[in-house]
Amino acid sequence: MNQQDYYEIGESKRLPLRCPILNYCSRRAVTIYFNSDYYKSNSDLTVEEALIKDGTLPQDFESKKIQIQGEPPSWIKGSCNYHFDGMCPEVNLFDNMNSLFKGVACISAEYDKYYPAPKHRVLKTQHYSKCSEFNWYMFERGRLKISNTKPRKTISAKTRSILQKEIKSICPICSNEDVEHFQVHHIDENPTNNDVENLLMLCPICHSKITKGDISYSEVKNIKKELNKTK
Repeated sequence: MNQQDYYEIGESKRLPLRCPILNYCSRRAVTIYFNSDYYKSNSDLTVEEALIKDGTLPQDFESKKIQIQGEPPSWIKGSCNYHFDGMCPEVNLFDNMNSLFKGVACISAEYDKYYPAPKHRVLKTQHYSKCSEFNWYMFERGRLKISNTKPRKTISAKTRSILQKEIKSICPICSNEDVEHFQVHHIDENPTNNDVENLLMLCPICHSKITKGDISYSEVKNIKKELNKTK
């Protein structure tokens, strides 16, 4: 898996092109540590201490780090061979200084001096979205978002009447006229803000598209703005 393949996977999943937890991921730190033989020159330091001292990791890494989830990286090295598994894919793919397989999202590989060519063999590649640390991060972020969700306030019948009149009983996006099933969208996504200027009545299908991000916030704002012009 090269950089282009890697980027395409991220785009298809609607994720950032690079791993968003990169600077605070312990798996990445361990991968850099072993790939670069830091342990030889900094044997008295921990992984984090060696990389922070070198400037590879941010100074606040210790307080913000995401611990390795599941199986830790493994590294077996002999005088003429080595095998590693469970490494961070972004180190080999992007980090030219600390990469053993440059330009490949490699998490598992081996080398043996006595192999017929190729002596370096990639065993497994992976996108960061498959990493345990990233999925833990997404789970925790989602859990925090849920725990911080504000209670939804009931929208009054009077407000609904105003909103329906505003759109002339027609979905302002797709022109659906099944007004009995229309829903109300909070433009700022704050369910406690029932100000008429923050609300838009529309059909369930278009409401779902907004929620999924298929219709952007700016598009919704412009629709509301145009409706206000026709009042």
